[in-house]
Amino acid sequence: MHTGYQDFADIRFMPAFVDKSMFIKTVLDSDVRLLITAPRRFGKSVNISMLKHFFERSPDEEVMEKNRKLFEETQIWKCSEIMREHQGKYPVIFLDFKSSSTISSLQTARDVLASVGQKAFLTHEYLATSDDLKDHEKEKVKE
Repeated sequence: MHTGYQDFADIRFMPAFVDKSMFIKTVLDSDVRLLITAPRRFGKSVNISMLKHFFERSPDEEVMEKNRKLFEETQIWKCSEIMREHQGKYPVIFLDFKSSSTISSLQTARDVLASVGQKAFLTHEYLATSDDLKDHEKEKVKE
């Protein structure tokens, strides 16, 4: 089996899928910050991607439906209260540096950081007009 997958959506419906969705409950039950460490190829990126697909809110109903379907028939699906209360409810800032260019100088590092940050925030442009934020928070989103 190819082990290069990093997105939960790419592996969810594979025959050899191992359901680690209860990790979501562990994260929710934790009242401290989590540091996720593991050796290479141990599934860190897939687990972070799973969290993103679970929690992420989107103004696009099609995206929301696709994310919801990813969790059908998983262990976390059986926790209907968690699904109702948390699935698709939060803007998720997901910073992915994997596809970034080689960083050879401080300026390159700044450029990469700015690009990755901008891409992450553009995902949630809808917040600038959302009723969920106060006016001063909307201004920060616009900036």
